[in-house]
Amino acid sequence: MKKLMISVVLAFVAMALSAQESPIFLRKGTQSLSAFGSFSQNSLFQTTSGIMYNYFLDDDLALRANVRLGFNNESRKNTDSDYTTEETSNNFRVGAGLQKSLIKSRRFNGYIAGDALVGFLSQREKWGDNERKSSSFEFGLRPAMGIEFHFVDNFFVGLEWGYDVIFNSTKDEDRSYKTNNSILDVADLSSATIRFGFNF
Repeated sequence: MKKLMISVVLAFVAMALSAQESPIFLRKGTQSLSAFGSFSQNSLFQTTSGIMYNYFLDDDLALRANVRLGFNNESRKNTDSDYTTEETSNNFRVGAGLQKSLIKSRRFNGYIAGDALVGFLSQREKWGDNERKSSSFEFGLRPAMGIEFHFVDNFFVGLEWGYDVIFNSTKDEDRSYKTNNSILDVADLSSATIRFGFNF
């Protein structure tokens, strides 16, 4: 994570040193659509994918909306018994917010962003003959920062890094473990995602 942050900071510095006039493909009225994904061993969800839509209100300010799907499947051997515990989690989150470009050059765009989030989480844990399921309703905020490289005027590749700050209300579906908890969870559903998209 430290290396990623250093890389992002260096990229921002490089863009600042080579800044030129604002690229015409990010002018007012521009729209973009991108797909993104990540695979992280440090993430709450090891696999995340989704789509993002942007509409530029000005050449440095855009509305954004995104849909993200997260999946994690983990198995671990219990040291004090012969059975294996399997945990599966599935997450669906929708976000909407603003994106502000801070550094721009002929081909680069560096930005910060913030999204309001709402979503659902389902979890399943199985060990031996036992099974436990739970579901959660989630809402919160996601601060983020990112860079984009427009290798031609209407196509780009980018990297976005952010954290989800989530309020999570969980209901256990197994009556023997019935709970209804509300917690504040700071987790990286997708700490770093690679984006591929186009402007229109």
